[in-house]
Amino acid sequence: MAKSPKGRKRNLKTVKDIAESRAKARKKLSWRQFIAKKIKQAFSWLNQPVATHSSPGGNAVVSGLTRDRSMVPAYFRNSFNELRQVHWPSFKLALRLTGAVIIFATLLTLVIGFLDSVLDRLFDRIFLN
Repeated sequence: MAKSPKGRKRNLKTVKDIAESRAKARKKLSWRQFIAKKIKQAFSWLNQPVATHSSPGGNAVVSGLTRDRSMVPAYFRNSFNELRQVHWPSFKLALRLTGAVIIFATLLTLVIGFLDSVLDRLFDRIFLN
């Protein structure tokens, strides 16, 4: 943005800026991005504010929702935006982490089982004899 002689801001775009913006618009989407875009377009009407209707008395009437609220609660909009920011691990990393969890759970099960059997025998000798 550059300032004109009168102090107003002008939006000056170079040919390079225009070409980059067009390239971003034409970027090939993955199938997940494509489906998400189509779903967002299909349900975009839900995020629009509810229009007011004028009553015979001249007062504006809004049925159900106020003018500045949309039909989709903020919780769901914020949740969807958070999910878009998630960085998912690669398949290889997901397999490694899953294997680590399985090994850890198996070892913990064996340790707890061993301690349970030792303590069971100990209490049997103390209280049953």
